[in-house]
Amino acid sequence: GGEILHLSLAVLCFFFFMWQVPHFFTHARVYGPQYAQAGLPSLTAVFGPTQLDRLTFHWLFATAVSLQLLITGDLISSPIVKVALIACSLWIVVIGSEPLRRPGLAFGVFRKTNFFMLIVMLLICVDQLPMMPHDQSTSTSQIVSRASTLPFKAVPVDMPYTEIDSRTQT
Repeated sequence: GGEILHLSLAVLCFFFFMWQVPHFFTHARVYGPQYAQAGLPSLTAVFGPTQLDRLTFHWLFATAVSLQLLITGDLISSPIVKVALIACSLWIVVIGSEPLRRPGLAFGVFRKTNFFMLIVMLLICVDQLPMMPHDQSTSTSQIVSRASTLPFKAVPVDMPYTEIDSRTQT
């Protein structure tokens, strides 16, 4: 949880917004002719394939830059996740440039853009998982003291079953 107006939330929402635009452009590039056949408006009626590929590249580049805002802010704490997100940013820029170098790869970019977002969301989730400290070990006395505060009766492990039954019924 956190505050609704926290800067980290605004940066995360900005990243999601930036990703939606190239996602929509690649979707229009791939499925635009089907929308036109159905009589629905599509960007392919306004922009040609080369123009959509250029627009998509520029928006994917901007999405990669917006991901860097997440990395430099306080949302991501793990250095490993930060490096992985930087690698994802570089990868999506390379993927976005593929149709500029070799036309006709829009469907591959559409799938890879969605995969990029899946990986980024998984990395953000993994970064937020609580990690167990490696230098601390929990002693048995600490576990027993925590168990005494539980709202139910803790039964010793070495107690015979007959005693457990009679003890828990009272």
